[in-house]
Amino acid sequence: LDYLQVSLSHITGENIVKGDKESIKNLLEIFDGLLEYLTERISETSHEKSLIYTYLAVLPRADQVLQNAS
Repeated sequence: LDYLQVSLSHITGENIVKGDKESIKNLLEIFDGLLEYLTERISETSHEKSLIYTYLAVLPRADQVLQNAS
């Protein structure tokens, strides 16, 4: 994952299945970081959409512009 900028080679499925606590802890830390990243991105996207909708709400509709032009 480019976001993490960390090698994940030390976490193997075999170690997870064996119940290696350090590997499981490392995997959970990755999931935690990924959740935080995705939550921030969703929040940013929602805020951007809100700004766009607010801007669009104050713009005149095309039919109003055409009616005023004639």
